[in-house]
Amino acid sequence: MTFLLISAFTLRLVLSTFLATLALILTAFLAALTLTLVLAAFLAALTLALILAATLAALTLTLILAAFLAALTLTLTTLLNLAILIRILLFLCSFVRHDFLLKFTYYSV
Repeated sequence: MTFLLISAFTLRLVLSTFLATLALILTAFLAALTLTLVLAAFLAALTLALILAATLAALTLTLILAAFLAALTLTLTTLLNLAILIRILLFLCSFVRHDFLLKFTYYSV
């Protein structure tokens, strides 16, 4: 009877030790899994932030390029208008000069 009592006590002690060890292993596994999930969520947020930053950088670069092209177009349009104006002025000056030369040669003869 004493042997059975000691055996039951030993079996209970072994079983409780096994269950405690199993609980510790399960807790460690769940802690590692939670840490992995937290790390994965952090990396996903970081990746999303990097994608957003790259998109904003590309958008900013596009806006800068668009502003540069608009300024260049405006400058080219202004230069074209200036060239047309100079051409008109030269055309008008050629008439004045031609008329002046005609009068000068008429009076000198």
